[in-house]
Amino acid sequence: MSDPSLFDQPQFVPVRRGTTAPTVGDSFGLARRSDPSTSHRAAASLSHDLDERHAQILAYLRLAGPLTDDQLADALVQMGIYGRHEQARRAIRTLREQHDLIVAHLDADGNHAEAVNASGRSARLWTVR
Repeated sequence: MSDPSLFDQPQFVPVRRGTTAPTVGDSFGLARRSDPSTSHRAAASLSHDLDERHAQILAYLRLAGPLTDDQLADALVQMGIYGRHEQARRAIRTLREQHDLIVAHLDADGNHAEAVNASGRSARLWTVR
Protein backbone atom coordinates (compact mmCIF):
# COMPACT_ATOMS: atom_id res chain seq x y z
CA MET A 1 0.00 0.00 0.00
CA SER A 2 1.67 3.21 -1.15
CA ASP A 3 -0.92 5.73 0.00
CA PRO A 4 0.21 7.92 2.89
CA SER A 5 -1.43 7.27 6.22
CA LEU A 6 -1.90 9.32 9.36
CA PHE A 7 1.13 7.61 10.86
CA ASP A 8 3.63 8.33 8.08
CA GLN A 9 6.36 10.71 9.09
CA PRO A 10 6.31 13.98 7.13
CA GLN A 11 9.36 14.82 5.08
CA PHE A 12 11.14 17.84 6.52
CA VAL A 13 13.72 19.92 4.76
CA PRO A 14 16.39 20.90 7.29
CA VAL A 15 17.23 24.57 7.64
CA ARG A 16 20.80 25.34 8.64
CA ARG A 17 21.36 27.54 11.64
CA GLY A 18 22.55 30.98 10.76
CA THR A 19 20.47 31.23 7.62
CA THR A 20 17.96 34.02 7.58
CA ALA A 21 14.45 34.01 6.28
CA PRO A 22 13.44 36.64 3.77
CA THR A 23 12.59 39.93 5.43
CA VAL A 24 9.03 40.84 6.22
CA GLY A 25 9.17 43.28 3.32
CA ASP A 26 9.94 40.40 0.95
CA SER A 27 6.83 38.56 2.06
CA PHE A 28 4.62 41.67 1.87
CA GLY A 29 3.80 41.51 5.57
CA LEU A 30 1.92 38.24 5.20
CA ALA A 31 4.31 36.33 7.48
CA ARG A 32 5.40 37.29 10.98
CA ARG A 33 9.09 37.79 11.78
CA SER A 34 8.93 34.76 14.05
CA ASP A 35 7.48 32.52 11.30
CA PRO A 36 9.78 29.92 9.72
CA SER A 37 11.47 30.66 6.42
CA THR A 38 8.96 28.44 4.61
CA SER A 39 6.15 30.80 5.61
CA HIS A 40 8.10 33.79 4.32
CA ARG A 41 8.83 32.05 1.01
CA ALA A 42 5.16 31.08 0.65
CA ALA A 43 4.02 34.64 1.37
CA ALA A 44 6.54 36.08 -1.10
CA SER A 45 5.29 33.70 -3.80
CA LEU A 46 1.70 34.95 -3.62
CA SER A 47 0.36 37.21 -6.31
CA HIS A 48 -0.44 40.68 -5.07
CA ASP A 49 -2.42 41.70 -8.12
CA LEU A 50 -5.89 43.06 -7.62
CA ASP A 51 -8.76 40.77 -8.57
CA GLU A 52 -12.50 41.21 -9.02
CA ARG A 53 -13.20 40.79 -5.30
CA HIS A 54 -10.79 43.64 -4.52
CA ALA A 55 -12.72 45.80 -6.99
CA GLN A 56 -15.97 44.81 -5.24
CA ILE A 57 -14.52 45.85 -1.87
CA LEU A 58 -13.52 49.26 -3.22
CA ALA A 59 -16.89 49.77 -4.94
CA TYR A 60 -18.81 48.89 -1.78
CA LEU A 61 -16.63 51.12 0.39
CA ARG A 62 -17.15 54.01 -2.05
CA LEU A 63 -20.92 53.58 -1.72
CA ALA A 64 -21.29 52.77 1.97
CA GLY A 65 -18.16 54.24 3.52
CA PRO A 66 -16.54 55.36 5.60
CA LEU A 67 -16.59 52.07 7.54
CA THR A 68 -14.52 50.26 10.14
CA ASP A 69 -12.68 47.08 9.15
CA ASP A 70 -15.27 45.01 11.02
CA GLN A 71 -18.22 46.74 9.39
CA LEU A 72 -16.72 46.29 5.93
CA ALA A 73 -15.73 42.65 6.53
CA ASP A 74 -19.21 41.83 7.89
CA ALA A 75 -20.82 43.35 4.79
CA LEU A 76 -18.50 41.44 2.45
CA VAL A 77 -19.41 38.15 4.13
CA GLN A 78 -23.14 38.96 4.09
CA MET A 79 -22.93 39.75 0.35
CA GLY A 80 -21.16 36.43 -0.26
CA ILE A 81 -17.99 38.03 -1.60
CA TYR A 82 -16.00 36.20 1.10
CA GLY A 83 -16.98 33.13 3.05
CA ARG A 84 -15.32 34.09 6.32
CA HIS A 85 -14.74 37.30 8.24
CA GLU A 86 -10.98 36.63 8.46
CA GLN A 87 -10.68 36.28 4.67
CA ALA A 88 -12.43 39.61 4.17
CA ARG A 89 -10.20 41.29 6.78
CA ARG A 90 -7.07 39.99 4.98
CA ALA A 91 -8.27 41.41 1.66
CA ILE A 92 -9.09 44.77 3.26
CA ARG A 93 -5.65 44.87 4.87
CA THR A 94 -4.02 44.03 1.51
CA LEU A 95 -5.80 46.93 -0.18
CA ARG A 96 -4.73 49.25 2.62
CA GLU A 97 -1.16 48.12 3.27
CA GLN A 98 0.13 46.78 -0.06
CA HIS A 99 -1.83 48.90 -2.50
CA ASP A 100 -2.56 52.05 -0.47
CA LEU A 101 -6.10 52.17 -1.88
CA ILE A 102 -7.93 52.30 1.45
CA VAL A 103 -6.98 55.21 3.68
CA ALA A 104 -8.04 56.61 7.03
CA HIS A 105 -11.11 58.82 6.89
CA LEU A 106 -10.47 62.27 8.33
CA ASP A 107 -13.01 64.33 10.23
CA ALA A 108 -13.64 68.04 9.64
CA ASP A 109 -10.63 68.92 11.83
CA GLY A 110 -8.28 66.62 9.90
CA ASN A 111 -8.14 63.99 12.64
CA HIS A 112 -8.59 60.26 12.09
CA ALA A 113 -12.30 59.54 12.40
CA GLU A 114 -13.40 56.67 14.61
CA ALA A 115 -16.57 54.74 15.39
CA VAL A 116 -17.49 52.27 18.11
CA ASN A 117 -17.47 48.70 16.81
CA ALA A 118 -19.58 45.72 17.97
CA SER A 119 -17.19 44.96 20.85
CA GLY A 120 -17.63 48.48 22.21
CA ARG A 121 -14.11 49.57 21.29
CA SER A 122 -13.19 52.51 19.11
CA ALA A 123 -12.08 51.62 15.60
CA ARG A 124 -10.70 53.76 12.81
CA LEU A 125 -12.95 54.56 9.87
CA TRP A 126 -11.63 53.87 6.39
CA THR A 127 -12.45 55.22 2.95
CA VAL A 128 -11.24 54.76 -0.64
CA ARG A 129 -8.30 56.90 -1.74
